[in-house]
Amino acid sequence: MGNDDVGQMSAWLVFAMLGLYPAQPFSAEYVLGEPMLQADIQLPEGRVLRIRGKGPRAHWNGVAQQTPAMTHQELAEGGTLRFSAVEPQRP
Repeated sequence: MGNDDVGQMSAWLVFAMLGLYPAQPFSAEYVLGEPMLQADIQLPEGRVLRIRGKGPRAHWNGVAQQTPAMTHQELAEGGTLRFSAVEPQRP
């Protein structure tokens, strides 16, 4: 009683707010969503993962993501994950 999910709902909320979702935790891959906040996550050896912006389009260190997913290894190296709004379609 009082610990039904062993903290899993809290962990899900943190990931969702960061715009990351470990859809298959064993794959070490995160599906990219849309963050609700900006964050600086301190990593080992002085590295920092910065999450900025809002919107469904993601850029990792200035390069547009071609797939809606990133590996844990990529994120663990540190860098900037910037989200932005989708550019309007041109006729």
